[in-house]
Amino acid sequence: FLRPIYKQIAENQNAEIFSANTLLVILGTSLLTAR
Repeated sequence: FLRPIYKQIAENQNAEIFSANTLLVILGTSLLTAR
């Protein structure tokens, strides 16, 4: 379900948003799996 989001960000070619989004996904996933 993340693919459309990444595709839209990649089309906008905004590296900062892409990096921030990746970090948020990693943090969110780690929080969910830590429980």
